[in-house]
Amino acid sequence: MKNVINITIKEVRDYFISPIAYVVIAAFVVVIGILFMKDFFVDNQADIRPFFEIVPGLLIIVIPAITMRSWAEEKREGTLEIISTLPVSRLELILSKFISCLLFVTFLILLTFPIPLTLNLMGSPDNGVILAGYIGLILLSASYITIGQFISINTQNQIVAFILSAIIIAVLYLFGEPQFLQVMPISLRSVFEALGLGSHFRSVARGVIDSRDVLYYLSIIGILFYFINKSFERIRRKGS
Repeated sequence: MKNVINITIKEVRDYFISPIAYVVIAAFVVVIGILFMKDFFVDNQADIRPFFEIVPGLLIIVIPAITMRSWAEEKREGTLEIISTLPVSRLELILSKFISCLLFVTFLILLTFPIPLTLNLMGSPDNGVILAGYIGLILLSASYITIGQFISINTQNQIVAFILSAIIIAVLYLFGEPQFLQVMPISLRSVFEALGLGSHFRSVARGVIDSRDVLYYLSIIGILFYFINKSFERIRRKGS
């Protein structure tokens, strides 16, 4: 556990050293602020739902921009083989990189706190729904992160990792979208809806934290942890 904490602290520090982090933070906050102001002031809607409709789509771009360097940079610089010889288990290293990225993304999401605060000052929103929505965003982000890190460990090019991660996440998100389901055969709609990242998030964002939705996200995270571990093991064997 000590190794996990130490590596996580180092990884989080590295995120905030990188100028990319500040570009991502600034862009995310500005875009969210502009879109919220449009719904709140222009359309005169004191409603949190547009916020939870916008953020998952933005995170499809933001999270791959963060995860693209998680492993690809280590592979490009040849430090991954060195790391694998340290007295740190693969699981500890994988877990540390995941936690550090999740902490950064959680920090990013919490920067939007002025939005529900403004809604409470101007009206009486259902704070239970708001809390559930934020929990859903964390679970959704955790799934995005594991997808992005799996792509990152299997490529040396950060740009390729970014593009592939964004495409795969977007496709998995769209699987459960009504527009996509309408063009699918009726017999397959329930299957794609169950696979869709977005459909499970919408369920949570309505204020109902269903164990099936939580299990879905935990399953994605667990499965991708397994494949990241296998990829790491393959790289280590190749380097030995």
